[in-house]
Amino acid sequence: MPKDYDPSYLTWKMEDLPILPNHMGLKVISKTRPQFHAIEQLAKRKDVKELIIATDAGCESERVARWTIEKCIGKNLFRGCGFPHKPIVHEKTSNIQKQ
Repeated sequence: MPKDYDPSYLTWKMEDLPILPNHMGLKVISKTRPQFHAIEQLAKRKDVKELIIATDAGCESERVARWTIEKCIGKNLFRGCGFPHKPIVHEKTSNIQKQ
């Protein structure tokens, strides 16, 4: 929420737009907290040798997956930081399947 970045954004005017923070804060919503914690626990296991992002080919899906990993490990993956000692592989899939 904008107010999480600056209390002055609790109320704003059109002149204030666009609101572009220097850093995008990541917040796990309560509805998806159990799924996030499951991913976090798996990602941090010592026997897990690589992380696989298996999303559709859209860039939005990959961004959400990378944000999830970033939140798990506390590093920004879009600035060249990878998961320590674990490569990240992206398997692009398509939702078009023969029935």
